[in-house]
Amino acid sequence: MTAAAHAIPAHASSAMPPFLAADVGGTHVRVARVQASADPAHPVELLEYRKFRNADYPGLSAILSAFIADGERPAHCVVATAGYAREDGTVITANVPWPLSARQIERDLGLEAVYIVNDFEAVAYAAAQVDASGVLQLTGPATAPRGPTLVVGPGTGLGAALWIPTAHGAVVLATEAGQPTLAVSTELEMAIVRQM
Repeated sequence: MTAAAHAIPAHASSAMPPFLAADVGGTHVRVARVQASADPAHPVELLEYRKFRNADYPGLSAILSAFIADGERPAHCVVATAGYAREDGTVITANVPWPLSARQIERDLGLEAVYIVNDFEAVAYAAAQVDASGVLQLTGPATAPRGPTLVVGPGTGLGAALWIPTAHGAVVLATEAGQPTLAVSTELEMAIVRQM
């Protein structure tokens, strides 16, 4: 979600209209009406929020339609979801009971543009906005410049992404860490897998 706001120039953000942001999990979809903010400490302002149970709806279009039924229809929507977001706007995922397609959502709701990103790609961009009180430093000197940041989170699956600072802006490597299995090659590693 923050990834979309991250691309909006700060000087233009106060004039940006609200947009929809949805986080599609395996069990629930969380939808918000948000607006980009010129405040670098809070780049996105939350205007409205609701949580929906996936099993109660035939697809994401129905959920988004229920969310905007009583409010102003935005032009844009950003969807963060587990899985691999392909360039054609579809998603390969085993976590939701219905297909996800940005183009279909645009047609169903009459939106100008729908963007789909990996959920932990969005979390990694958002992690760059977290101040020191929300960070646990595992190793290295306390005064070192911020280096690569790994974001991991359990849910219906296991999401992960790596945020890497570069001279030309951050690069995020999204993964599907919950999909592979842990390869073991020693008895000690097997004991760890059994314990996990």
